[in-house]
Amino acid sequence: MKKTFFITILALILGSKIDAQILTVTPDTVVIGQTLDVNVTAENVDFTQGTNIVRLSHGNTTIIENGKTIKSSTSLSLHYFFSSDIPTGFYNMTIQNTIAGTTFTKNDAIYVKEIASLDSISPKTAKQGENVTITIYGDSTNFSKYINAVCLIYGSYTYNPISMNVIDSKTLQATFNLTYTFTTGMYDLSVQNDVDGKISLSDAFELKEGPLVPVILSVTPDTVEQGQTLDIEVTAENIDFTQGSNIVHIFNGNNYLDYPQIKTSSATSLTLNCHINTDDNIGYYDLSIWNSTSRITLTKKNAIYVKSALDSGSKDLSVEPNMALQGEKIDLFILEIGNIDSTNTIYLDNGDIKIYPITSYTSDTLEPTEFHATFTFTYDHPVGFYSVYFNDVIIDTFELKKGTVGLNDISGETIHFYPNPANDYIYLKEKFETIQLFNTKGQIILEAKQEDVLNISKFQSGVYFIKLKTDNGIIFQKLIIE
Repeated sequence: MKKTFFITILALILGSKIDAQILTVTPDTVVIGQTLDVNVTAENVDFTQGTNIVRLSHGNTTIIENGKTIKSSTSLSLHYFFSSDIPTGFYNMTIQNTIAGTTFTKNDAIYVKEIASLDSISPKTAKQGENVTITIYGDSTNFSKYINAVCLIYGSYTYNPISMNVIDSKTLQATFNLTYTFTTGMYDLSVQNDVDGKISLSDAFELKEGPLVPVILSVTPDTVEQGQTLDIEVTAENIDFTQGSNIVHIFNGNNYLDYPQIKTSSATSLTLNCHINTDDNIGYYDLSIWNSTSRITLTKKNAIYVKSALDSGSKDLSVEPNMALQGEKIDLFILEIGNIDSTNTIYLDNGDIKIYPITSYTSDTLEPTEFHATFTFTYDHPVGFYSVYFNDVIIDTFELKKGTVGLNDISGETIHFYPNPANDYIYLKEKFETIQLFNTKGQIILEAKQEDVLNISKFQSGVYFIKLKTDNGIIFQKLIIE
């Protein structure tokens, strides 16, 4: 009796069957047009035995994998291409193992969805200095199911929100603190998660200038000399220099002045103790200040002008006139040079180029002794300030200003008035549009139009310069009054 009972129980155990089943399918959401590997785990099956046939089905649509890899007795890796012509929706997965003779199915194993995209955002504009919550509307997106990364993009810069809120699978909100470190202009917006991937809207958001833009108001003094050490006061607004650290650069292209010592005078002012080297380039320098707390860079173009340091032995020498226009041909004079030397030289230097005269000579026929040099300034010569080098020593500063396009050069060698030297009157050979008489300080002391005689009797004896303007150009010549 007992023997019969145990045989019956053993037969029941051996004859019972444990069903195989699919445990996981990863990922369980895919996008139309996507090619990827789908990993499957199961139990009560041995994939290493026999052949495994896997099908995805949705209604009348069946998808067969493009390849498979048996990772273990209970796991497979299936390679799929989800073409653009298949219907979206949930697909059942069925696996048939030929050795075990089992077929098992997981319903709704994979969801095939449309390609996700961003539809629109609101609002589309804001100003610097504002906190703005942007609502993002998606199409076929999965915002509610996965962790989302949102950012605004400007060029190579990426800005993240300070907070984020998922409303539903197609709606997401992100709050941005739009400080003045954000550049004004158009921004792209991007959302990324594990299913939708990275989806973007180009030129989605416009940032406009805020009402309180930090700006440099003044730089005092704004002119310094080579070799000088001094304090420069800088004032600004809508910035707090007392918060964080401030980094200052004074630069002309790739040329930088020595880094100044910085003292924070107040929330809106700095004192810069600067040393200007004797070999620093002359010309205009820009000023930039970066504040670490606000992360804002303030810039002022042409904030400081570095001029030539006059050599101590040559400060009594100066050049007249000390200004000209592009397109002019003028005579420059240096008075009381103190020596008669045929080897005297002169040239103009702005740090980048040198301009040499077309002719020059020293005259001892008049008192005081003079040096003459004729320069022709073309439109290729840069405008700005030049150091005047006489016998390789800086004696003065010369300014070249923007000329009038189409202005013809008129040689200073032609005689346009007489006598010269003169006493009481000079007579002009034609009526000029304008006539100006300058002293050696560059001051206009007489001005006339369309005159052929000028009364100069009231002026003291000495050297003067006369500027004559016609429709054809400008004449600049020296006049001696006895």
